[in-house]
Amino acid sequence: MELKNKHKSQNGFTLVEVLIVVGILGILAVLAIPSLTGVERSATESACIKSLKGISDAEEIYYVIQKHYPGGEDGTHWFRLRSVDALDPKIYIESKNDTFVRGYSFFFMSIGPYAQAYSLIAYPINIELGMRTFVMKDDGIVRDPDNDPVRD
Repeated sequence: MELKNKHKSQNGFTLVEVLIVVGILGILAVLAIPSLTGVERSATESACIKSLKGISDAEEIYYVIQKHYPGGEDGTHWFRLRSVDALDPKIYIESKNDTFVRGYSFFFMSIGPYAQAYSLIAYPINIELGMRTFVMKDDGIVRDPDNDPVRD
């Protein structure tokens, strides 16, 4: 006597199999998304540090040519840097509202018309993202607000 297979061969997946796969993918997504956010934040901070170093190089070139850093005629010279700006402070007034690095605002400060020192500051636009603030003085070292050197 021959036993007959009561189950027919089925093509496709059962509902349980599909739910298991969706559940596994959901767990993997929950684990991966926070680490990707951390990587993006780290990359943005690294780009910010590189931009600070580039701006510092431009300030040093200005110093070599002019024998002083850009400075205001009436004391403190403080302005927001934008990517379309040059080192001439008159240009800053008319520039667009764009930034060097997405997520950061850059500021330059010097004192006096013949400034011998400057500070560059990079503030995160949205502090809720957990990005850090960076400060760079004319010594060329990028620091955090606690004055600790930052490695990139």
